[in-house]
Amino acid sequence: MAARFGWNPGNARPPKAPLDWRAKLLGLLTGVAGGGLSLYALTSAWVCDDAWFSLRSAWNLAHGYGLVFNPGERVQAFTSPLWTLLAALPMAAGLPGFVAALLLSGLCTLGLVALLTRRGGAGPGAAALALVILFSSKAFVDYCSSGLENPLIHLLYLGFLVRWARDPHLHPRALGLLTALLLLTRLDLALLVLPHLAALLIGRHGLRRLPGLLLGLLPLLGWELFSLAYYGSLVPCTAIAKLGDAGLSRGFLLERGLAYLHEGLAWDPVTLPVIALGLALAALGPRRTTLPTAAGVLLYVGYIVWIGGDFMAGRFLAAPLLGAVFVIAQQPRLERLAWLLPPYALAIAVAYLAPRSPMNALTYDDFDPSAPTYTARQVADERLVYHERGGIIPGLRRILQEGEGVDGPHELIVFEEVAGWNAYIAGPGCHVVNPYGLSDAFIARLPAEPPGQERAGHVTRSIPPGYLDSLRDGVNQLDDPGQRALLDDLWQATRAPLLAPGRAGAILRLHRR
Repeated sequence: MAARFGWNPGNARPPKAPLDWRAKLLGLLTGVAGGGLSLYALTSAWVCDDAWFSLRSAWNLAHGYGLVFNPGERVQAFTSPLWTLLAALPMAAGLPGFVAALLLSGLCTLGLVALLTRRGGAGPGAAALALVILFSSKAFVDYCSSGLENPLIHLLYLGFLVRWARDPHLHPRALGLLTALLLLTRLDLALLVLPHLAALLIGRHGLRRLPGLLLGLLPLLGWELFSLAYYGSLVPCTAIAKLGDAGLSRGFLLERGLAYLHEGLAWDPVTLPVIALGLALAALGPRRTTLPTAAGVLLYVGYIVWIGGDFMAGRFLAAPLLGAVFVIAQQPRLERLAWLLPPYALAIAVAYLAPRSPMNALTYDDFDPSAPTYTARQVADERLVYHERGGIIPGLRRILQEGEGVDGPHELIVFEEVAGWNAYIAGPGCHVVNPYGLSDAFIARLPAEPPGQERAGHVTRSIPPGYLDSLRDGVNQLDDPGQRALLDDLWQATRAPLLAPGRAGAILRLHRR
């Protein structure tokens, strides 16, 4: 009878051996760790102010105004194309921007927990330890949401590392595709995976893997061609504003970058020590998988210092932490309870002792409101700054009581605004000029105000006389000849029809500046 249904008992898999108490305990630890990370990420979910720059562009796309910040001007005011495009999908279905951002963050975090539990370690014990370390890190848990692209970065980076650890030489196309998706989320993430790609192409058969790798990178090439044709630029306006020649000395940036690493330790004693531990263990584990990962983490941390860090404490350290934790989880000794339980207990103990650990306080309701949120060098606990407005409970309450708050089209209004939330609720009828240059291609190319920026990543510029009037009237009214020529080229690149005569020349001149 069984043969009639195509089942051959002789070829059936042997039954699995019953789990002993050690395997059951490791499975329990993994489940508790995965559930804990998911719970802490949910209860601490929030949306920061900078996220609304991407969400405004996503709202405009979902409602027919184009993938732009200010309708009528093609400027890429978002760092992450992939995150912005994904955010536009639930917004097109009618979800508010706040809900869309948290929904995407939650899905990415759940995907990361599932992938890390199944494939992220040498076994269930190592995966459990990896999860405990991650939800002990304030940097990681804070930026499992925030409305920024970090949750998508975490998921894609872990997917890349898992694929690499299995057998990178057999899957160059998959690695190329994951690299393309990572770079479509943030271009500077190339530093995290560059050592892996170099190792893939080195050796006797390295050139044979190149076609598959390039084939996987085609989505990135497609976006860059689109960006050049549509925006007139290969990089987002945010990158030009933050990394361009704003007149800031390298010494100033290096000092701020080192301060970013140093001042975060007071709030988050887990992240940097774990990164250092992962780098140290890279030479002891299976080197084919761990050395390129450690090299990428080191390159990225060095890049963070080189560009001056950031004012959001921990934001740029979450991805390197994930890479270091992956290296730790590859250690085969962690499958033994004698090796597993001490670091497991240590991670939990350190997390409870940390003053603002996600394990120590799910929300910030119990913190003294007069406590400083910025350090002396303007590094901020951003979740504390925006807890009262951007936390999951206050944010949902505001939507239920006040609605989305986005105005519809009306007569053009030009106004100067720093906050992303205010720009979002102003709606598409308002042309927003940000003095940091995050959404304005002209302001982004101006030098910084002396003596320099106070908040890393936000370089303040002076808005030249006549610029706001130029925007209102649609006529260049700048007096400075150099600024006037720059604005003419920018308007030709961002406002003229895509195939307008002279537009290609204007784009070429902008890239030569």
